[in-house]
Amino acid sequence: MATVASLAAAGLVAIFGFHRQKPVEKELAGVEVGGPTVSIERAHRGLLKHHLEGATLWEACNQKTLEMFTFAEEPIACGYVASVEFSRAASAGDCRDPTGALPDLHLEAVTPRGIGLDATEADIRKAYGKPWKTEQGRGETYLHYRSKLKKHPSGATALRLVFTLRNGKTTSVSLDLDGPMFEKSPKSMAPCRN
Repeated sequence: MATVASLAAAGLVAIFGFHRQKPVEKELAGVEVGGPTVSIERAHRGLLKHHLEGATLWEACNQKTLEMFTFAEEPIACGYVASVEFSRAASAGDCRDPTGALPDLHLEAVTPRGIGLDATEADIRKAYGKPWKTEQGRGETYLHYRSKLKKHPSGATALRLVFTLRNGKTTSVSLDLDGPMFEKSPKSMAPCRN
């Protein structure tokens, strides 16, 4: 027999799309997702900044451990950090660009709750609870966590934290702004000017 609490929780999921989970932190790798893009360079001087398909990217790589970091501003949210990701590079070549090695700033590839690369699904669930959504594809498992975001100037309505696992181990962690405009963004938007 269902309890009142379980029925209420199911109702909240049906209405809002959010499971009862601990709220997702707004920060990853020392940068607040949804915060101003100037905070990226304040937090991490020396990142490689470049443009790719309309987005502005700031990147670094811990050369010894092959941990890559990407901070992004998207045309749909100019002036704001749209996403932060850290991942395990497949090879040392991934930690290079056409001019040489990406900056090695010795950043820490770990979430505020201590989940880093190589963490297991059990580790993630212990720290974050039940995922909002789980997906499988291309030999990988994706654990999605989502938290509502108070009114944001970009129109984003949530933060989405995604853990990607391959062979039972975390290979990347990303924290992104989320909302209707990110799901179906216009095909042609001018890049941000920065």
